[in-house]
Amino acid sequence: DVLNGKGKIVGNNVVDIKVVCRYQELSSGSKHTCVVSDHGAQCWGINRYWPAPAKLSGQLGVPDMYVGLLPEKVTTLEPGNNSTIGNVTDIDVNGNHSCAIVNEGVKCWGLNSDSQLGIDKNMINATYLPTWVTGIPADSGAVGISVGNSHSCALIKGSVKCWGDNTYGQLGDGGVAVTQSFTPVFALDTRGDAYYTNKVRMVASGPYHSCAIVSCGIKCWGSNTGGGLLGRNSIIQYSSKPDWVSLLGYGSGVTKVSLSATAS
Repeated sequence: DVLNGKGKIVGNNVVDIKVVCRYQELSSGSKHTCVVSDHGAQCWGINRYWPAPAKLSGQLGVPDMYVGLLPEKVTTLEPGNNSTIGNVTDIDVNGNHSCAIVNEGVKCWGLNSDSQLGIDKNMINATYLPTWVTGIPADSGAVGISVGNSHSCALIKGSVKCWGDNTYGQLGDGGVAVTQSFTPVFALDTRGDAYYTNKVRMVASGPYHSCAIVSCGIKCWGSNTGGGLLGRNSIIQYSSKPDWVSLLGYGSGVTKVSLSATAS
């Protein structure tokens, strides 16, 4: 028997084959990669941070520094155990931390040097155990997650909340949180939009900036290194307030956005 691209050939007949994909989402950062697998999560790569001596950061979700050559099942979010741990639907990684959408809430794990896990850094410096972000437990309406080098953002009921490092305004709160916040703050608050005309459709993060698709246009905030990351034809160093990208404003037809350290 052979496959012809449409199904399995049995004799002279083509039999349809239903393929169930266990891997639904994939995210890669500078040090590690994670996937959503069978309602859980698996990660591989580097699980420690420097300077020397190396210490456990835990972004793979396991307590061993010297693993990562093969995918590791994230502790408490093991694939196939959704009846007890909940349903993982999205995941994103960057720097030395990871975050996932679990039952419409957000859990994060890894390094917490700037409260990027949504936990006070003075309480926990790093953890391999996925932990609920302050104020975003299960059933909060979270549907998307985006992670920067030391900040994180979530798409919740059409709005965007961010937490962690705010040195370059990457929380998008106008600078209210000063340098950092473990409590999520609104970058884009659309709760008063009864007609859903300004709801956020997607959020993405680079190491030190973030962008969101709003009404088929793009708004960005955070670091503007090189004068071009925010797309405003400006040489400002950073902006703590989300604003439209030049030529890609309201209704411009944008459907996806992707960010890196040097481009958007």
